[in-house]
Amino acid sequence: MYSFRILACQTIREAYPYLLKVLFLGKADRSLVQLLRSLFAGGISFVLDTTVLVLLKQYAHIHYLIAATIGFLFGLCLNYLLSITWVFPNRSMESLRKEFTVFILVGIVGLIMNNFFLWLFTELLGVYYIFSKFMTLVFVYFWNFSARKFFLFR
Repeated sequence: MYSFRILACQTIREAYPYLLKVLFLGKADRSLVQLLRSLFAGGISFVLDTTVLVLLKQYAHIHYLIAATIGFLFGLCLNYLLSITWVFPNRSMESLRKEFTVFILVGIVGLIMNNFFLWLFTELLGVYYIFSKFMTLVFVYFWNFSARKFFLFR
């Protein structure tokens, strides 16, 4: 319904309210909407993850890989809540416990990737850890979205 309204608009300014409704308020039954919502949810989770990383590293003087792990877990929990309530309307598992377990397993692979690339960029390539975190984001985001879409939210 909204897609026809968007196509009928002559300017992006006219289409803007419909785009916002589709992306943020409507049902996310299309993969593109899910991808964009996942990107937004991942961005919010990434901000939390990185904030915890920086606070623990800079102020609590915790090693950056340990701080990154803790931050990742905070971001993972927030991402799960956003995923089940807003990003993916269809759930392939009836048991919330099984679903969360698979979500965590996908997240553990993401955490391993996160820490590996963070270490690789920081230790071997000499990139500052915060910049390494941003570079790592690309790899981990695509893994997380693809795996969750395939295993959990078909």
